[in-house]
Amino acid sequence: MANEGLNLRKGSLVSTGDFFKSRDEYRKHPILNGHLRRATPGLGIALGLFGVYLIVDGIASRFSAPKKEHH
Repeated sequence: MANEGLNLRKGSLVSTGDFFKSRDEYRKHPILNGHLRRATPGLGIALGLFGVYLIVDGIASRFSAPKKEHH
């Protein structure tokens, strides 16, 4: 039915919370509730340090003199 969330008896409406309750179940999924963060301890720190390494390496390579190749 198109009007599942409506209660037309007594002229009152059912709250929209009841109508969208089943559609909000994805928000209770473990991946979306921070459990992924607990499953990968140290990943954020590692990615941050790797990013800093890439930046420092890029800056250092610009300031170093180009090496001449010997055959």
